[in-house]
Amino acid sequence: MENSELARREALRYYGSMNTAEITVPNVMILAGGSGTRLWPASTREVPKQYMTVRDGKSLLRLTIERAAALNPKRIMIVTLASQAGQAGQELKTWSRQHQGSLPELLVLPEPAGRNTAPAIAAGAAAIQQLGGAGEAVLVLPADHLIEPVERFIQDVAAASFAANDGSIVTFGISPTRPETGYGYIEAGDQVSAGLQKEGNVREVRRFREKPDPETARQFLDAGNYTWNSGMFLFRLDFLAPELEKHAPAVSELYRALTSIPAGQHTDVVSMVYNSPDVAQIYTNAPSISIDYAVMEKTRRAAVLPASFTWNDIGSWDEYARVFPENAPARGDVSSEGCFVLSDLPVSLVGVQDLIVVIRNGRALVCRKGESQEVKEALNSLPEEWR
Repeated sequence: MENSELARREALRYYGSMNTAEITVPNVMILAGGSGTRLWPASTREVPKQYMTVRDGKSLLRLTIERAAALNPKRIMIVTLASQAGQAGQELKTWSRQHQGSLPELLVLPEPAGRNTAPAIAAGAAAIQQLGGAGEAVLVLPADHLIEPVERFIQDVAAASFAANDGSIVTFGISPTRPETGYGYIEAGDQVSAGLQKEGNVREVRRFREKPDPETARQFLDAGNYTWNSGMFLFRLDFLAPELEKHAPAVSELYRALTSIPAGQHTDVVSMVYNSPDVAQIYTNAPSISIDYAVMEKTRRAAVLPASFTWNDIGSWDEYARVFPENAPARGDVSSEGCFVLSDLPVSLVGVQDLIVVIRNGRALVCRKGESQEVKEALNSLPEEWR
């Protein structure tokens, strides 16, 4: 039996009274426009983080597509930069050739320019509406996160779908395991989902908190009602559109303008939508703003589900080394300890400790463990042609 079907049956056993239709999300929108500069030099402008091979020969984007497909959606859409649209389409085609059973609609929306998550989500929502998804639920997933196991992911999406159908815009919060200063936090309030009386139900968002200092992060961890902000969302189109209009008029204008332009769906296995000069002109007037700033921090519909799955955004080489230790090749070490090496070339370490060494794409990085969050800043100091 296919893995996605096993996951769905496990979810049904967990929730008992639910049927298959109730845990299906009609539309999954994957945001794949990031550059992943903290994983330089393996992640570059030509091959950003979401296309890096990380497990079983698969990229983070491919793993996200498989996770989306486990929900049995009608549509899977990747919103990405126009320069990466071909790569995104190829990932979908590769998955479709190996998929068993009927295929969802596979779509790529090439953004003419990067405008952060709010315009990307608005554009994807406009295309989904034009393709027959008005009033349907949409799950938004970043392309470069690692989430396991898929059974728990399906269960949490199922729980969030009750609140989304009632009008909430649900984000998925990650229970903090340490006083992390590199993530934004969400303060959760009272329960808002009455559909399931189980631990981890959807709760009101009291407020979003910026990346804290170490002392504040410790307070958040001790409080017990704070989660990390994962950047994943579930909503119905007919509830999102009014919130865009109310809180982010410029983004709402983009949404309305795109719904007046034919999406331009084709008959290939993977269809390109909104791939026209008209869309490029509309995009030039869109602000660059995140969905958190544009809507989530202002709307009364914001809700959070503390997730039961494990999550990692692979935001640094320290995290990569911890999550994917099997990807380090064999090497010759002499009196060296605690080092991680990912290299296209043979590497030998002598008399060093706790180093991260990455040699990819004709570029090299050497940094001390615990300091890989500074890679992005270091990259900015390099000549443009080296990035």
